[in-house]
Amino acid sequence: MKQLWHPSQSELTLTGILGALSDPVRLSVVCRLSRGEEIGWGEFDVDVANSTLSHHIKILREAGVITCRKEGTRCFVSLREDVEETFPGLVASILEAARRDLDKI
Repeated sequence: MKQLWHPSQSELTLTGILGALSDPVRLSVVCRLSRGEEIGWGEFDVDVANSTLSHHIKILREAGVITCRKEGTRCFVSLREDVEETFPGLVASILEAARRDLDKI
């Protein structure tokens, strides 16, 4: 089975992470994952086609925000823990701002 590429911790960049989190769909995926659980790829409640969701997951994975684990034909997604080590407080600050924005809607 082909394994998915994930950047190493030393390859994480601020611009890459901020770029990945700049899209509302990707931000909602990360908000859901911020609860600390691993989620099956198909369990995200987003209003996009599966191919579009796949693209968003790939962007987040290649930026180093999430990790994907394949198990048979299924793919499980979770937040990477080493992002916090590299950029302390970054993801938490972005998620807090995103939640405040969602409360205004």
